[in-house]
Amino acid sequence: LGNQQSPVSVLESVRTASLPLRFDYQESDVIVQKREHALIVQFMDDAPNSVTNDGERYQLKQIRFHTPAEHMLHTVVTPVEMQLIHQNKAHQALIVAVFAQTGAENAGLAPLLAHLPEKGAPEKRMRFNPAGLLPTKTGFFAYSGSLTW
Repeated sequence: LGNQQSPVSVLESVRTASLPLRFDYQESDVIVQKREHALIVQFMDDAPNSVTNDGERYQLKQIRFHTPAEHMLHTVVTPVEMQLIHQNKAHQALIVAVFAQTGAENAGLAPLLAHLPEKGAPEKRMRFNPAGLLPTKTGFFAYSGSLTW
């Protein structure tokens, strides 16, 4: 019926009080790509970054920044949505999406912005630590759904 099809308004999703996920992020080699509506950070297959949910480890594969956000929060579309895309050994995805507003510089994002590919260049390689992108507030909404791409 499309009730759990991404993108969704998270108003109707399950709200939880705290984040049960355990993040283990470290500096790693990445490939940064600029697309028309997204900035993509691709992690190497051997990168040590992961998140654990209910004892299951999911490796960080990619971060996507979408402008505007793909999802809505209480029917409002935020200017930016960051999607941390993880995958377990069975190739199941666990995606953590973070909404963001424009404003003061984000120290965790600054290294990426300083190394964006030049216009016309397909990608740029660099070392990056995604831990600086994690929010300090840990409340969240959760739902089972599909990938938007």
